[in-house]
This record gives sequence, structure tokens and C-alpha cells, in this order.
Amino acid sequence: MSSHVAIIGNGIAGVTAARVLRKADARVAITLVSDETDYPYARTALMYVFMGHVRFGDTKLYEDDFWQQNRIRRVRGRVEAIEPAAHRLRLTGGQALDYGKLLVATGSEATAAPWPGAHLEGVHQLWGIADVEKLDAAVGDGRAVRRAVVIGGGLTGVELAEMLHTRGVAVTFLVRDARFMGRALPPEESALVEAEIVRHGIDLRLETEAARFTGAGRVAAVETTDGETIPADVVGATVGVRPNLSALAGSGIETARGVLVDRYLRTSAPDVYAAGDCLEWRESEVGHAPVEQLWYTAR
Repeated sequence: MSSHVAIIGNGIAGVTAARVLRKADARVAITLVSDETDYPYARTALMYVFMGHVRFGDTKLYEDDFWQQNRIRRVRGRVEAIEPAAHRLRLTGGQALDYGKLLVATGSEATAAPWPGAHLEGVHQLWGIADVEKLDAAVGDGRAVRRAVVIGGGLTGVELAEMLHTRGVAVTFLVRDARFMGRALPPEESALVEAEIVRHGIDLRLETEAARFTGAGRVAAVETTDGETIPADVVGATVGVRPNLSALAGSGIETARGVLVDRYLRTSAPDVYAAGDCLEWRESEVGHAPVEQLWYTAR
């Protein structure tokens, strides 16, 4: 069997695995496969790229010569199929990549906006660099886009509200709960954050839910469940994330909400493991339901 280890995904879980593996074994061949970027970046810094505080190149996790020094091969491509029996990956364009061991570290992806009209031009999400580039092109200097509605009461929502605000866009921020981040913060801290959001000129609407987006080809307004129509040139839909399982389609590897693994991160397929945001623990193995992954957990 090949002594080659392939890793799908160059986020923090995949890259950390590659680094630790290289420290443990100087001879094993390691390949990182990603269809997003040529190198891993700090996803949490994307808002600062949009606001001009840093350049995208400044978000690289490692210097450019790191990969050659550690003999970690990088392949830019999308995995179309995993063939566990053959120990092979199929990439877009027909390229095949054999492996001895495989780590699935595909991370998570933004949950699709569930509202009617989410297909309209001008509806944006914030998850990867492609989303930031698309939003930057749409907003420009803010003169063409004057009004925005941001939906979602988490960190991504408030980041997106701040990003648009810095371009001079008037932002209405819809949070369906009675408090901002009420499941994570006590009432006193929620109140402090809410007051700070309002102090900066954001129109914060608590206990307000979107019902649909309207417009002819391009979004023009958000209608709420209580019948209000809020004009919008841009809508930011931040409704959470889900494990990215696209590479596993047809592989036969067992999944539920995420890739099912035991306490050793083994999947149902021989020599295939999973780590990071894409995994879900088998309850029979670890005795608890799936847990949310974070950067430090993945690392």
C-alpha cells in the first residue's frame, strides 16, 4: 500500500495534521488538496481584508517557503469522488490521486439562506474569500449601495454589519431572538453589545424575523414575518454553517450531519479519517451527541 497521505482541505485541521505528520515521519509523502485557495488563510481575518486593514496575503498562516521546506505538496482542485476500495481520489478534470491513508478535513460551509428570494442578485453570505470578493465588487465605495439588511444574530452577522457600515452603507440588523447572542451571553453582556451596536448607528431589530426577499432579478427589500417591508440594495444572510460533505457523495462513507467517526477519528472506510468542522462523533463511541467544532478544537 502507498505510504502517501492525502488530506482533503487546507484549513486549520488539515494543515495542522500535515505539520504534525511531517514532524513524526520525515519520509512519508503528504499532499494537501483544496479547491478554495493555494494556501491556508485565517478565515477570521476576512472582515479586516474587506475593511482595508490588512491585505489578503497578510492572512497566510505560513510563509511561502514553508511548504517546500516541509515537503508538503499542494494540489489546487476539487475532489469529485473518493474511492475507498481503490484508495483513490478523483479530481475535477480527470486527475486521479492514490493514497495510503486519507484525512477528510473539508471543514464547513455556509448554510443556504432558506427564504424565498434568496437567489436574487445582491443576496450575500460571508464565509470564504470568494464571498468577500463578491461583496467588495457589489458594494464598491458605498455610493451605489446605500441600504443593507443583515440577518443573523451571531458573530458573522455583526461582522458583516460592521463591514458594510464602514463603507457608508445604512445597515438594518435583524436578530430573531430577544437578545443578541442570548445563548452565549448573559443578559447583562448582551445588553452591553446591543448598546454598542446601536451607538455605531446600526438599526438593530431584536425579535424580528425575515419572511422573504423581494425584487425583480435583484433584491430590493426584505419582508418580515410581522409584515414590515425594509428596503435593501444588499442583503447579508448569515444563518450558520454545516459540515461540508460534498466530497463524500457516492463514497459509501457513513455520514449523518457530519462524517461519522470513532474516538480515533476513523470513518467507516478503511484508512480514511476525518477531523475538524466536517466530523460528527459516533454517539455509541464517545457517549454524547455531536459537538460544535471550533478553530482550536480542530487544531
